[in-house]
Amino acid sequence: MNNTENIIKVAELKDLPFILKLARQEAWNSGIHDLEVFHNTFENDIFICFQNNIPIASAATFNYDENYSFSGYLLVDPKYRKNGVGKSMLDKQLEHAGNRNLGSEVLMHMLPTYEKLGFQKAHKTISYECIAPKTGNFHPNLSRIAFNDIDKVVEYDHLAHPVSRYNLLKQWTVQQGTIGYAFSENDQIKGIAYLRPSTFGYRVGPFAANDKHIAKILLEALSAHIPSQIFSIDIPEYNHDSILLASSYEHRISFETMRLYTQGIPNYDITKTFGFCSLNIG
Repeated sequence: MNNTENIIKVAELKDLPFILKLARQEAWNSGIHDLEVFHNTFENDIFICFQNNIPIASAATFNYDENYSFSGYLLVDPKYRKNGVGKSMLDKQLEHAGNRNLGSEVLMHMLPTYEKLGFQKAHKTISYECIAPKTGNFHPNLSRIAFNDIDKVVEYDHLAHPVSRYNLLKQWTVQQGTIGYAFSENDQIKGIAYLRPSTFGYRVGPFAANDKHIAKILLEALSAHIPSQIFSIDIPEYNHDSILLASSYEHRISFETMRLYTQGIPNYDITKTFGFCSLNIG
């Protein structure tokens, strides 16, 4: 890099538009307000690489607790690629994770690089783009998720995710433009789903349910808010019911990634996971 020193710093709020710009250049269909939520929740876990005070790359390692992390937003400005910048940012992700089990979603052509670093394959994640029908249905067991529901929502979400996400979901529930539904029976939550605006339409996630019937009810309710519009959902390949549900809509598969972990698959019920929160945060 012509002996130019690169400096990696913790991202500030003013740096987030740069990351969003890089993501749009790669046609990532990110939630419009996702980064704000992630920054508010994990303020020391997003990084920017500067060269001569110019931002050139980004990366994040979200440390949920002492045992579990998830990495994302590894992006390099095209003008600065092939100069080791991406490798430096990947090294930063690994360093920040420390001894935690680090998860990541990786494009297929990058698998050899990650496997050399000790990452292990867990499953493919399939990203669907679906078109919401012109009409939708609302089931009497559904309720809009409000801030005062967060304790029960977090408790249910933990069944479908390796660790509790209280701080994240507290922010997620009230982010601008977000709609969330919970399906309950006998005052027990048996499914949750969120919808939020994204760069190209909308995104669904996190999306978890006890079974395919509850999942269908939740997705129909969200779809009713965006008739005839596109929504995206990221599905673990093991959840065949979720794949069938997404396939029941007019749809296309936009791309696939591989979920990897440095210390093996953590303990959670992937059969309840109908759609991940985000490919950048798990």
